[in-house]
Amino acid sequence: VCMKIKINPKKVSIFQPRRSYNTYEAEIRYTTRLLRLISAFRDRGHYSASLDPLSQKVNDRRRTSWLPANFAQHPDVVRLLKNYPASLDLSAFDLDNLSESQKFYLADEVKSISSTNGEWSVVELIEFLKSTYAGNVGIEYSHIENDLQRKWIEDRVEGYLGPRMWTLSKVSDKMRIFELLLRTDHTATFLNKRFPNAKVFGIEGCESLIPGLWGILEEVSKLGCEGIEMGMAHRGRMNVLHNFFQKPLSSICNNFHESEPSELGDVKYHLGTRVQLTVRGEDEKDRIVHISLAANPSHLEAVNPVVIGKCKAKQFFIGDATMKKVCPLLLHGDASFSGQGIVPETLELSDLPDYTVGGSIHIVINNQIGFTTDPRSARTSYHCTNSAKGVGAPIFHVNGDDVEAVVVVCKLAAAFRQQFGKDVVVDIVCYRRHGHNSQDDPSITQPLTYSLIQSHPTTLQIYFEKLKSSGVLSDDDFRQISSKVWTEFEADFKDSLNYKPNPLEWLASNWQGAAIGSLISTRPYNQTGVRLATLSTVGNALTYIPPHIEVHKDIMKLIKSRQKALDSGEGFTMAFAEALAFGCLMTKYSPDLQAGLRGLTADQRTLENANNVEFNTLDVQLQEHPSVHIRLSGQDVIRGTFNQRHAAIYCQKSISPPYWQLNNLNVKEQASISVCNSSLSEAAVLAFEYGYSLSNEMALTIWEAQFGDFANNAQTVIDNFIAAGEHKWNNHSSLVLLLPHGYDGQGPEHSSGRIERFLQLVDDDEDSIPGKSSYSKAEMQAGFAALDFSKDGVITKEDLARALARFTDVPSERIDLRLAELMTELSSCGDSSGNITKEAWFKLLESWCLQNSERQTNLIVVMPSTPAQYFHCLRRQIHRSYSKPLVCFSGKWLLHHKACVSSVEDMTVGTFFQRVILEGSRGDNMRKRKTVGLVSDADMKRVIICSGKVFYHLYHAREAAGVVDVTLIRLEQIAPFPHDLLGPAILRYPAADIVWCQEEPKNMGAWSFIKPRLMTTLRENGVVKTIEYVGRKPSSSPANGGYKLHVAEQKELIDRALMLEREKNL
Repeated sequence: VCMKIKINPKKVSIFQPRRSYNTYEAEIRYTTRLLRLISAFRDRGHYSASLDPLSQKVNDRRRTSWLPANFAQHPDVVRLLKNYPASLDLSAFDLDNLSESQKFYLADEVKSISSTNGEWSVVELIEFLKSTYAGNVGIEYSHIENDLQRKWIEDRVEGYLGPRMWTLSKVSDKMRIFELLLRTDHTATFLNKRFPNAKVFGIEGCESLIPGLWGILEEVSKLGCEGIEMGMAHRGRMNVLHNFFQKPLSSICNNFHESEPSELGDVKYHLGTRVQLTVRGEDEKDRIVHISLAANPSHLEAVNPVVIGKCKAKQFFIGDATMKKVCPLLLHGDASFSGQGIVPETLELSDLPDYTVGGSIHIVINNQIGFTTDPRSARTSYHCTNSAKGVGAPIFHVNGDDVEAVVVVCKLAAAFRQQFGKDVVVDIVCYRRHGHNSQDDPSITQPLTYSLIQSHPTTLQIYFEKLKSSGVLSDDDFRQISSKVWTEFEADFKDSLNYKPNPLEWLASNWQGAAIGSLISTRPYNQTGVRLATLSTVGNALTYIPPHIEVHKDIMKLIKSRQKALDSGEGFTMAFAEALAFGCLMTKYSPDLQAGLRGLTADQRTLENANNVEFNTLDVQLQEHPSVHIRLSGQDVIRGTFNQRHAAIYCQKSISPPYWQLNNLNVKEQASISVCNSSLSEAAVLAFEYGYSLSNEMALTIWEAQFGDFANNAQTVIDNFIAAGEHKWNNHSSLVLLLPHGYDGQGPEHSSGRIERFLQLVDDDEDSIPGKSSYSKAEMQAGFAALDFSKDGVITKEDLARALARFTDVPSERIDLRLAELMTELSSCGDSSGNITKEAWFKLLESWCLQNSERQTNLIVVMPSTPAQYFHCLRRQIHRSYSKPLVCFSGKWLLHHKACVSSVEDMTVGTFFQRVILEGSRGDNMRKRKTVGLVSDADMKRVIICSGKVFYHLYHAREAAGVVDVTLIRLEQIAPFPHDLLGPAILRYPAADIVWCQEEPKNMGAWSFIKPRLMTTLRENGVVKTIEYVGRKPSSSPANGGYKLHVAEQKELIDRALMLEREKNL
């Protein structure tokens, strides 16, 4: 740090002739050394700060084995303060010959208001710097590259109050902190007393966190923040819920009682919540702040990018361009902040244009231990927060026992974030009074530390003694406030014992609640087929290039091929279909009256049309739908890894901004699309997009892996959030995962998106068809009982209305209108009075289960083989009345394969996503290309069921060999398994054997998922047949590394599937 030495002519000896030149030279020399001293405290004062509540003095190295080996590289400030306050080792800065009373003029180099004339003795200067930078607070900020940000920090910590910076002056503020601290302390004590055998993961040792959180809330609300997105781990969560989120203690206690089994599948200290708080500022104005706490798994820090993604989405949808209205707040542990790779991955998103949220506030609950591991074994750096330096975040370390300093630091951090839109870290150095949980004995591995902790007073006791000594509180005051809080807690506990859930609460969380709620859903089923005029409008926009942009020759070739497809109605590629799907979603949807307001009519319900699960038995009415915002994110997604997408068109002759065709559709009303090249991260970026998808289910959020193989870098996110988030936390997401997949001879890491892993995560039952299992029947029985309020054996219109009012916020007039329609539709199932009998209820829900298997499952896994299929599966993510994650194993080879094209007629009104495609059906894009006539269904010898690009290999090989007695069935949706379609399809070929064909090894791919479910389908349809597997042999690696071997393996499996050896023998 360079400093300019400013000389006061009245004070410096050169302007006083009686003093010698040597005296002046010595004064300049010492002044320079004092400036080095100032710089050292600013840079390295944090190494000598009194941060550890368990240390007795500044340099008490009672745990020297915990320090990093390179600590000795920063000796100057440490040496200076080694014996402080008894003495100072001034030799550390070559000041040992200096008189402690001599004054030096330091002008503006030290900004304290406590020395207005700018003169300092060395002792005064050290006292000031120590209390500012090496007292109970230590600051790391010299790594920040921005001069303005460094100066802002210096001005505040030095210039405003100096040594008094880290204290509060108002008695009202002190009392507010005391009450928060007391409630925090008593909450922890109460829960431990009432639930001694439960895992509470208490806050004890870091009670000052709660006042600190309120400090942040008050500061950001004053500076324009209206919402906080928060994430944290389990430590202290119950206390945060009660004392920050204001969740009633009776509700928390009821969670501990577990008097009724919960439909949610996670422990109480992982669940999220939200609250609206009114904050009164120093100006006496009330400000409303909406705060949301994200649900999280036990995988520490994994929730961080989820919170950032949620925050980004909220900022976008409320138009928060300055990013000051919504702020992310993340709580960390010390071991996880330094140990988990997701932390630096998330930090590196902080200033990327498409991922920045204007800074996050990070609070580290620094227990100085990780379960049983000491810091020296857990990290290389002295502090646990070093990873934050990489993004230029200031880091404030504070002693957790100094609650006023914690509050001041938290407010300062919040002000920095609001001022500069940058990340900031508060490291509350504290301790963990008990073990990892209440059953754990920490003294087994840290006997000396926990001996110290047992005798150490609590933060509440320390602060009370401070207030008592200053006359703010007395012993009687303490007893009175404590007794009042404890009485309140006991009353809450008593209330929790008397809690009785309503049967409708169970029904609301059961799948039957979703079934009933879907009758009047505000997010309707709509056809995914689009008017030809809309397709033409969007298509024209996708072929337009502004005249000032000179495009690459390959792009011009692409544009011409698109125009040819529009003109002819044929030849739509995967990339073109994707762009059309996006563009049509971005325009307002209006139902086509010619297609019928209620979807498919009764005479249209053929086997092929039964594919259309978008219209269940209740024929939900089509509705107007607003334009849809789309966000597509991932590595190199703007161009596309396989040179296919070209979302932005770049001029080849200038540096003018790229042209985004989809953001210029030339329609009156359109939404925007954000196509975002991400950092080279899978875990953080996928989690970010998952969080983004949670904030608005009417937006389409997509993450594309560069290759599907790389998705396993984000396995934690897939397993714990995407696959299980709905079951564990009732989080609904429409996130789409695009995983390029296919065996092209590119080796083990460029072939497989690991279909088998996703299918293993799907929660459908391989042994039963939806709605017909014994446990489904039992749930239907319970659901009927819950709705039969009069207990007379029927469900009346009034009963349904009461339930619907409970399950939805839809206006009552819409409920009445829909119920009238519903009772008419169900008249054949009800009794003469129009009521619903138990038999009718079962029939209704069995039908609903069969045609709504997507709604009941946790994941949808598809492998679309045509552009039209890809078009429809993207659009149905929005145009149906529920949200589900979609895992789409997209093609690589198919992106440019000439036969993999669709006609415009397969994307127009009345078309939809075909879960199963039979040869010759409307969804078959090869129906117009066939040159070999197949035998009749009765004479068919083999049925090959397959998914993805292997269909084209089979088709072309069959055509080339002239095979006529083998038919191909494309399984486009693998999960949930389409029992209702495959059964009737197989029955069409009574003499044929059944083969499943895949490119993947036998222990990978979809085979292990397909086989038991296909056997169930055959059993339920009275078919007694075996299923033959054709594919690669089992392997530990997804693919081999040689292209020639790949070709040989591919030919062998195709020949075997088509029985070509039989043809040769004949």
